[in-house]
Amino acid sequence: MPESLCPELLSPDAVALISEVWESESPAPQCGWRTLARVANITSSEPLGLRTRFQETPLTSGWERLTVEFQDGQEGVLYRFYATYDEGYWCEIRDSFPEDWL
Repeated sequence: MPESLCPELLSPDAVALISEVWESESPAPQCGWRTLARVANITSSEPLGLRTRFQETPLTSGWERLTVEFQDGQEGVLYRFYATYDEGYWCEIRDSFPEDWL
């Protein structure tokens, strides 16, 4: 996890989201590390349809709609794509659902 985010000051849910992306094979989250750091709590998780854009077929993959509460009390929505492979995984988190995946 990037030390600049001061993990000791983050909520457990923020640490979990950041760690999932940081430890995966995906690039930095589209929504930004600071957005993930502001998450106080994941209040709900709703699975969305499965679809993959990868050439290599993952073992499992899918999108989730995460409703989150930020540290300032505001509610927000993040979208998480997760794919597992024999060796490793991909975790992408965005603040909007990518239209090209519909």
